[in-house]
Amino acid sequence: MEGRNLSPAAKQHPTVALISAQAALDIWPGQDPLGRTFMLGDGTHTVITVVGVVADARINDLKHTPNMVYLPYWIIPGTGRAS
Repeated sequence: MEGRNLSPAAKQHPTVALISAQAALDIWPGQDPLGRTFMLGDGTHTVITVVGVVADARINDLKHTPNMVYLPYWIIPGTGRAS
């Protein structure tokens, strides 16, 4: 929807992510989320930069839109460290 997608070139900056439009509205209402940062909630204190906003996905049911964060595959889940 805006920003850029994740690509192999992003490996040079491994702490980037895409977020859903709903997450952008909930976290930064009325503001541009691109370039904003947040910390992973896994205790690593890894700062992640938002580089793109994607369309919402209906994951669990058709009535609720969950906030989604899409991390690149090269970040080891749960550690926040780049591989």
